Amino acid sequence: MSERRSIYCCGCEADVDARLTDGREIYPHRSDLAALPFWKCDTCGNFVGCHHKTGNPTQPLGVIPTPAIKNARKHIHAVLDPIWKQKRMKRGDLYRAVAARLGLDEYHTAEIRSLDDARKAYAAIQEIAAQKSHSCFLCHRHFGSQVALDQHVRSKHPRDELVELRARRAGT
Repeated sequence: MSERRSIYCCGCEADVDARLTDGREIYPHRSDLAALPFWKCDTCGNFVGCHHKTGNPTQPLGVIPTPAIKNARKHIHAVLDPIWKQKRMKRGDLYRAVAARLGLDEYHTAEIRSLDDARKAYAAIQEIAAQKSHSCFLCHRHFGSQVALDQHVRSKHPRDELVELRARRAGT
């Protein structure tokens, strides 16, 4: 494998000439990952997996994260995924709502480039999760859109109430 591709590396804070490799190099102790493709930054050693189950199996999942950013992404998915998996919100609507709160056109966890960006995404997702656990979630069909529902929640339920709700859910 000698293929190369320009990918943003969070460790180097720049686009790098990443090298396509496989799981034998990245996870030598995991024979189940040996054949999977990965893009590696040879400067810092960080890597990113690929969309290996698609028609383009060497397409990177996103930017090359540092171990800390990779860990932050796991925490983000721990809050994000239950919202759509428990059908509290459609997946596409959820990702659009996160993007809107962050001022982005699209949101992809794999495109997070810094711990600061991860913290902002996590906070936005927690706020959405708190709203989705709120009784106003039952009003969603009535309002017809996430934007209208968000406006309703903000107008009818003071921010302090939402903060208190989040604190109760977190057990603090």
